[in-house]
Amino acid sequence: MRPMSEGTDRLITMLTAFDARVQAAKGGDLLVVLDAVARTGSVTAAAERLALSQPAISHARMSLFLRSIVQS
Repeated sequence: MRPMSEGTDRLITMLTAFDARVQAAKGGDLLVVLDAVARTGSVTAAAERLALSQPAISHARMSLFLRSIVQS
């Protein structure tokens, strides 16, 4: 079994890579995604508004959630 810190480091590395993909696609950050979901009321509508795929929006939401856990 791996130590928790190695798993946490790996998670942060993965999230950072994902953030870079979202930023490259939209030219913004994950909060842009969260704002779009809040304003439209749905992941699908947010994806259309931001010209991203629905899975990309879902992954961005998960990334924000996981970051909030890791940083607590």
